[in-house]
Amino acid sequence: MKIVMRKLTPPALRVRAMYEPLVRVVRDMGPEMEKDLKEITKTWEKPVVFDVRTHATIGRNRLDVTVETEDERFIWVSEGTKSHMVPKKGVATMAFRKYKAKTRVLWVGSVPGGRYGPIIVRRGRWRVSGIKARHYDIALAERYQAIMERRVYDAMTNEVIALSGHGL
Repeated sequence: MKIVMRKLTPPALRVRAMYEPLVRVVRDMGPEMEKDLKEITKTWEKPVVFDVRTHATIGRNRLDVTVETEDERFIWVSEGTKSHMVPKKGVATMAFRKYKAKTRVLWVGSVPGGRYGPIIVRRGRWRVSGIKARHYDIALAERYQAIMERRVYDAMTNEVIALSGHGL
């Protein structure tokens, strides 16, 4: 019986090939997040425009999905506003007496609602209670963190290992 021992040298790691499935995961997440944000604003009178950016960095363990807007209305509802005085001095204003919110805190979605009740006309300034923050960013981060982790894990176990040159 003969025993031969040879040094095994693994093939070089194919980092570029491994990168593509992970980039695909990130690219797919952006439009899904944008769709959820549009679901929140679907009942608004004027549509909100969102900018979707995805970024993956090789070797730095970073997969980023950014969906943002500069629409003040969305930012006010998401981050909330403080109690404040309206309107400017010397301006008469018409307003509805009541309002039913279309969204809820830490919830992604929208229901019918808006202004209702008798119209009132006011002169001078008065205090309004402000907007309760809905924290859409936190709600979406919680929802998509788990989804992204699962998709990255699936891509790593199914595609990346095979593409690395080290699969069994």
